[in-house]
Amino acid sequence: MARVRRVTKTLSAENAGDRALRVVRAAGGRVTSCTRTVVATLADSTDHLTAEDLIAEVESRLPGVAASTVYRVIQRLSELDLVEHVHTSVGPPIYHLHERGHAHLVCNGCGVISDISDRHLNGLTQTLTRQFEFTLEPRHSALVGYCRDCAPRRAHLAH
Repeated sequence: MARVRRVTKTLSAENAGDRALRVVRAAGGRVTSCTRTVVATLADSTDHLTAEDLIAEVESRLPGVAASTVYRVIQRLSELDLVEHVHTSVGPPIYHLHERGHAHLVCNGCGVISDISDRHLNGLTQTLTRQFEFTLEPRHSALVGYCRDCAPRRAHLAH
């Protein structure tokens, strides 16, 4: 199983969680105990969580909640652009509260997932727009490659 961890966080958990609940209310949604627990779990986490991770943590905080209820809350939060899911090359999609301005790097060797600011992709984004009339949306899928620890081992195996 791949090791999955968050390296940086761009917004404080309190601000992101409070914002999410305000948006749900403003959209006419009910802030149920499950919604509060899902948002709190995502806001409190320093890890990138799979759906299974999220369900297990929500069930530990709110015993008796059905996995289908958690999935419905995740879906609703996604529709409100409050939760993002990111496809990685090392396992199932990961979920986190939508935090503006970051993308993900995934190491194919060890599975570490690192958050990077969108500003690191500005040059590439501008080049793609100018040369190919293509607008890059890097948040839905991770950028994959090899971290500084795994790259030398991979290069050594290639020889």
